[in-house]
Amino acid sequence: MEFEAFLLSLGTSAFIFLVLMFLFTWLSRRPGNVSIYYPNRILKDMDPWEGSFSTRNPFAWIREALTTSEQDVVKLSGVDTAVYFVFLSTVLGIFALSSLLILPILLPLAATDKSIKNTRNVTDTTSKGTFSQLDNLSMANITVI
Repeated sequence: MEFEAFLLSLGTSAFIFLVLMFLFTWLSRRPGNVSIYYPNRILKDMDPWEGSFSTRNPFAWIREALTTSEQDVVKLSGVDTAVYFVFLSTVLGIFALSSLLILPILLPLAATDKSIKNTRNVTDTTSKGTFSQLDNLSMANITVI
């Protein structure tokens, strides 16, 4: 994959994400859609807006998710959700720690391994025998000795 094609794909995905995020924000602020976007809050007799329109932003849930205690999660959603959150945070911590340890080792190794160019046939590669900048970082570029 060429680096320019990667950047174009990344830009297209970011544009689609922003359009969908603003569409969600616009639709969730409409009073007629309260029952669609906030059904649990309505069932628990809570205010779905948590204040006025000016104080609510699309990233407010992040602060609320990080500051909510485990007792609040159990009270609002049950023990199953609390156990799932503990499991999810443990897996995320393991993944973050392992990526901090492994990526500084694997990326330079993949970028500097030149033996794959000499051992492969031209028909075996996806890039017609030549490696682009991003193909050098793929796992297929590392050979087992």
